[in-house]
Amino acid sequence: MRHLAAALKFGWTWWWGFGLLIAAPALALALLGLRAVRAERIEREQQVREQQTQVARLADAALANALSELEQSLQRAVEPAPPQANDFVFTFEPQGLLVFQRDHVWFGETDAAKLRAVDWSPATQRLIEQAQAAEAQGNLRAAASLYHRLSNVEPKLRGWAEICLARLRQQRGAVGTLALLDNPLWGRAEELTPTGLPVALLICPYVEQLPGERRKQFAALLQQTLESLRGGRWWLSYDERHFYDAELRRLLESPESVDAQPRAADARLSELAALEQIIRELPPSQAAATTPSFERRGRGAYLLLWSPAKRASEGFSGVALAQSRAAGLSETALAPLLAGQSFAAALRDTHGELLWSKLPNESPNAFAIPLRSVRGLELVFSGAAERGWLQRREWLWYGFILLLVLMLAVGLSLTARVVRREVELGRLQNEFIAAVSHELKSPITSIRLLMERITSGRLHSAADYHAAINRETDRLERLVNRLLEAQQIQAGRRQYNFVPASLRAIIETAIEELHPQAEAKGVRLETQIADGMPELPLDKLALTDALENLLDNAIKYSPAGTRVMVTVQAVDHTVRIEVCDEGTGIEPGDLPRIFDRFYRARHGDQHSVKGTGLGLALVKAAVEAHGGTVAVESRPGQGSRFALQLPIKPSKPIKEVAHDGAHSGS
Repeated sequence: MRHLAAALKFGWTWWWGFGLLIAAPALALALLGLRAVRAERIEREQQVREQQTQVARLADAALANALSELEQSLQRAVEPAPPQANDFVFTFEPQGLLVFQRDHVWFGETDAAKLRAVDWSPATQRLIEQAQAAEAQGNLRAAASLYHRLSNVEPKLRGWAEICLARLRQQRGAVGTLALLDNPLWGRAEELTPTGLPVALLICPYVEQLPGERRKQFAALLQQTLESLRGGRWWLSYDERHFYDAELRRLLESPESVDAQPRAADARLSELAALEQIIRELPPSQAAATTPSFERRGRGAYLLLWSPAKRASEGFSGVALAQSRAAGLSETALAPLLAGQSFAAALRDTHGELLWSKLPNESPNAFAIPLRSVRGLELVFSGAAERGWLQRREWLWYGFILLLVLMLAVGLSLTARVVRREVELGRLQNEFIAAVSHELKSPITSIRLLMERITSGRLHSAADYHAAINRETDRLERLVNRLLEAQQIQAGRRQYNFVPASLRAIIETAIEELHPQAEAKGVRLETQIADGMPELPLDKLALTDALENLLDNAIKYSPAGTRVMVTVQAVDHTVRIEVCDEGTGIEPGDLPRIFDRFYRARHGDQHSVKGTGLGLALVKAAVEAHGGTVAVESRPGQGSRFALQLPIKPSKPIKEVAHDGAHSGS
């Protein structure tokens, strides 16, 4: 208890000293530094936010100017320019008519002839009616004459008249007349029908009537017609263009076609349909405004630029930019403003989808400002680049605090370990003193009793008393020498005297010394030493003492009727000495420490076997002094096996040894 109290007092003193003198000041300094870093970060964020607000105003103005210039350039080039993949120029009339000029497509009800610029003269109109009436009445000759006159009067109807004449010749019995119309140039022709439809679309129904082999001749014409249709060559309503696109794809994909490969639907037409839905769903107040807006429907996203007409009855005109085109425009307008800034930015819509971005991957969106120039878009800014440095400083202070906490935990652990070691050392010292006292007291008591008998004159045999006193004196001397040897080993002053010696003689000496003890307990001692063992440079006294310690332990922990076997054999370049018993064995938890000084396994106390706890420590020291190793295998209740391996010097060659020359004793 005195050792425990002293250890606890030392531990608590060390702990409070460490906490008050080192940990507490360092923790206070870390907290102050962390607070300063946070204040600096807040101030820097306010400065960056003000700078970002100013950049947002400039970006708003730059984007508005870019959109205005783009709208003017597109409106000036409505008719001459072909449709572009990312531009959609349109007009939206109050009656609901939506017209895409560059694509030559309209949605809603209107006079198709007016859009297609079909304005025939009265004479031309009469010829058309007369020719169609004559053909309907079966007067094929008169109809042919009228179609000839019509082709000379109106060039735009010449292609239509030729198709009608071919049809008349087919009706008269001229085989293959329609096959003469397989010229691919029809697919790019500007000739119209009386209703304003292109003549190329009029040929398609006749193609389907032809046999399969003859239909293949029209594959090039059908392909060219489809390309012209999707290129916006002719004015058509959405329904007409959708219908003829599907029919042309069906004819081209039919098994009779030369190129019977599946074709995708018109992507441009799908975008026009999505735009038509967006424009019609916009509220009138929003549609009447001149502010551009960014709209998203499904997978499509468009930037709409509205321009009210000079007269309210004429409706609105505008341009729709696809997302990729809008992103390129944003890059041109905004990238110069962000060059050299300490932060990055991005454009996103109200759905959270990015339109244009310069943000690094996984960058936090720290600040967002809605754009005034484009409804539905906002400019999103990341934190300043310096913020990462401030965060690193903040994490550095966090790490410093964590390090202090770990230091406190380690200090507490070390304190607890010191206390445990002091307590354990006190216990071992008490057990050692008790064990040494018992070991010393036994031979002294025996010698005193023998001396009392000698002095009292009760002698039976002087030689027996003399031998008994010698044994007890030797036992006392061995105990004192063991204590001195342990002290010398600990101090590093133990000297060994290596001379060539025989292992057989050393083992037989140890067996002879422990034979009376084994016989008294009823334990058999047996040996199995291979023949031809070489002499080795050994310290005979140290090795004999080591073997006696192993045999003494084996006899102590072995019940009566069991045996202790000593085996010696040469293996490779080593000599292996094994001491095996059939005793109580050693618990697995004790095995790692049984060679420590003063440590005694738990079964020693359970069986009231006394000892100093130095025997196995001296065995290990002696074997290691010879350059060897010691190992143990044991299971509770199944005995133990101690193995000593001593090296054979290269100058002493290993001889072949036999294992049948066993010597046993009990």
